[in-house]
Amino acid sequence: MFYKLTKFVENLFPKNPTSEYIQVIVYCTKADLSSGDLSKKICDVSKKSSNKAPEKNLDIWNFNNNRDKQLLKCDDFSEMEEIFEEAEYGGVPASSICNVDNNIVLIAIGPDKTERISELTTNLERI
Repeated sequence: MFYKLTKFVENLFPKNPTSEYIQVIVYCTKADLSSGDLSKKICDVSKKSSNKAPEKNLDIWNFNNNRDKQLLKCDDFSEMEEIFEEAEYGGVPASSICNVDNNIVLIAIGPDKTERISELTTNLERI
């Protein structure tokens, strides 16, 4: 019985190391958020982006990668807008949170394939 269950899971979630799934959170350093406020907003934006993702992406992300996330930083509000627009127009699930001045403070991109997300975030540094 365990063998059948293992085969079922392997068919449902193929183990393909070249197509890892990940979620990336991008934070604008100009925003000056407190650590408590930042952590709350990261949870909110991550959940919103996850809700936009296709169910297959979520299943693979949850099962194979233990919900891998990366936190990246960006120095400019205009660059944040560009990244968010590229993600949305590219078909990658993305969500954002704005501040009072309507500037994007946080972006969650994915869960999606690592290759697709890395194209959008190649010039950003990890926090």
